[in-house]
Amino acid sequence: MRLRAEAPGYAAMTLSPFLDYPPLLEAVTRLEDKDLLDWKTFEKMRTLLGDIELTFALKKTTPMT
Repeated sequence: MRLRAEAPGYAAMTLSPFLDYPPLLEAVTRLEDKDLLDWKTFEKMRTLLGDIELTFALKKTTPMT
């Protein structure tokens, strides 16, 4: 899933809650097969999903009037 932000006078920007939120990306890419047998892994993922923050730093393309 990706989210897109658009505003008049600014370049549109697309972010991914997975790829653009380092704590979640790191947690998933470091998973080992044994982690999938531990319920704490799923609790951690649920917490990380609830904590996702994305900042859309839109850049101006035209002067606002």
